[in-house]
Amino acid sequence: MQDEFIDATHPSSKCVDFESHIIATYYVESELPLSNLAESMALSQTTGSWTPLKHETVEMRKKYCGKIVDISNSHVKIAFPIDNLDPTRGGIPLLLTTTGGNLFDYTLFDNVKLLDLQLPKRYTSSFRGPKHGLEGVRRLLKVDHRPLLGTIVKPNLGLKSADVAEICYEAAYSGIDFIKDDDKNVNPKYCPIEDRVPKVMEKIDKANEEKGGKTLYAVNITSGLDNILEMADLAISCGANCLMVNVLSAGLSSLQALSEDPSINVPLHGHLDMIGLFARNPKNGIGVAVISRLARLAGADHLHVGSIGGRLFTEKEDVKRSADILRCGWNNIRPTLPVCAGGLHPGIFDLNYSLVGNDALYICGGGIHGHPEGISAGVKAMIQAIETCSQHIPFEQALQNFKEFRIAIEKWGKK
Repeated sequence: MQDEFIDATHPSSKCVDFESHIIATYYVESELPLSNLAESMALSQTTGSWTPLKHETVEMRKKYCGKIVDISNSHVKIAFPIDNLDPTRGGIPLLLTTTGGNLFDYTLFDNVKLLDLQLPKRYTSSFRGPKHGLEGVRRLLKVDHRPLLGTIVKPNLGLKSADVAEICYEAAYSGIDFIKDDDKNVNPKYCPIEDRVPKVMEKIDKANEEKGGKTLYAVNITSGLDNILEMADLAISCGANCLMVNVLSAGLSSLQALSEDPSINVPLHGHLDMIGLFARNPKNGIGVAVISRLARLAGADHLHVGSIGGRLFTEKEDVKRSADILRCGWNNIRPTLPVCAGGLHPGIFDLNYSLVGNDALYICGGGIHGHPEGISAGVKAMIQAIETCSQHIPFEQALQNFKEFRIAIEKWGKK
């Protein structure tokens, strides 16, 4: 009787109803035949195991087993029945366990990487996604067409609340749309949220009134799920108009909890910490595209996609693909605003603009604060870089016309 379970025909793409399945795409390397590996992947992540099972029936396999959709050029596509996943209870953690799970541990593979997920409406309809998203953030800032510009409070750590407030005032008054805490600065005793946020918001409100615009300040509330909603309430009660979460450290479930909390109506900024874990190895692990898709599903209003030409180990294809995933039409889920950041400065802005485009937030930390003439000049240099690209101004002409831009290029160079 056991042989019946071993030899049962594996479900194929002919059986797949794509509205009832999640499609996972993998890159696979192994000395074993790809068809055998694909079958092992589909089985092990659903009904089967490494050995025949007494209670695994043919009917069970047909209904609940993963199905091979495509095999070509070291790539495998597998369809996982949505009936195996309860999006309202298992949610994103179970989705990752199902499509990744033990695959990365198996000795069958030399390398395996989960490249992307195709999630049908039947699955995504259980998620709310971003409350504001790309269009909502533009409405809040009253900026319709141009790229958005942001910065990070620098130095990363060590500043007192009053110092942070002064830095934010100068950046906001100079024309910055968005300011965020550094990813390592949450609630140190020398600069706690309850002291920092009121002082910063008072200065930002002053700058907004003086410049006639608006600046968002993303307060870093990264913490455990048991505490993060309390941190959010504290920041908002102190006047915060945006919240920031280190998505991978805090977890996608923490991001989703914040997004779905009806008392939280400010945008959620998703800082993609540890992006190199996903981008550095093109053959093994989980792709940046997967994380981008899931963070949008969980409710990130903005999300980092990396950058090129700076200090991050991210590839052109990853940056562009992630930005496209965040903005594309996707069932009931609003688009998320892509955030291009990581060693960004005027000399590499054009490289990143050519990949990410106009509907994005470009964040410079050192590329603004490190300008030889100070923060205000650093903001102006980035605004000039944006104008140079968006208005197709020749580079040599920009050097002649824009003093702050020219000084930045002299300091950091042009790639």
